Amino acid sequence: MSLLKLKILRLIGRYKQVTAVANALGMKQPTVSFHMKKMENEWGVKLFQVRNGRVLLTDAGRLLLPYAKQIDTLYTEALERMEEIRNGCRNYRIGCSSIMAAALGVTDKLTLWMEESGSTVSVTTGNEHTLQEYLTEGLIDVLFTGRIGKDPGGSEVMEIIQSPVCLLASASHPLAAAQNAVEGSKLSGYEFVLHTSLTEQLLTWAAANHLTINSPAFSDSVDFIVNTVTGGRFLTLLPEAVLGEWNRGRLIRLDLNEVDLPVWHQYAIWPDQHVNTESIRTLLTYLMDPGH
Repeated sequence: MSLLKLKILRLIGRYKQVTAVANALGMKQPTVSFHMKKMENEWGVKLFQVRNGRVLLTDAGRLLLPYAKQIDTLYTEALERMEEIRNGCRNYRIGCSSIMAAALGVTDKLTLWMEESGSTVSVTTGNEHTLQEYLTEGLIDVLFTGRIGKDPGGSEVMEIIQSPVCLLASASHPLAAAQNAVEGSKLSGYEFVLHTSLTEQLLTWAAANHLTINSPAFSDSVDFIVNTVTGGRFLTLLPEAVLGEWNRGRLIRLDLNEVDLPVWHQYAIWPDQHVNTESIRTLLTYLMDPGH
């Protein structure tokens, strides 16, 4: 089964016309039809059917379609990566949580890096489990995460961010009027909106310090959280690194009496056999440098 045949299956699923598929591939219609027939012979099942002038996938064709899409996508990506190597152009693919993406956006360091190095950087956000799979499958080059295993064998690890977590409120919140540091026992009387990726760390921290965080609301958007807190009802806990000047001006930072707020850590993980290991290190060192 050739990649061309799988691409034809994918395009038939999209266009439902042999002529349109031939045009998309720059081929003649009889050639496409020949490959379709050969594909059915190879699989031993009927993959296509004609109805009302349209070419549709059979049940077997629809079953094969997602596999064809994945293979075609991976092959196209491999071609792009090889093209980068041939042209001496590097594209770094970073996977991270939405809150880490917000921290990267605050500093504009990725933009500056691209301008200075001539490289490109793409950022994929998602949950920890999915991004770890992407890293294993080679779909991203580097994973930014708050968790590292006890034995990250086969991987390079570098800490890239240490940022104090801030207790934040709007100027209209009752606690904002306090002249002194807030007593931890008072937090239980107010509602929090927390970032989903920080919830576990914050609740563990609260329990260790005998504090109660009442959080009826969660979000994976820093902007949503800041806007919600600005309304005056909620408190939040966010790393200083994600705030930026605009958000700092909208919120009041509160101190806690006799309780140290947690620190947000982010680590970069990438395969130690990665073809661009040294370049990745250079990029990460650039991101960590406060002078940029």
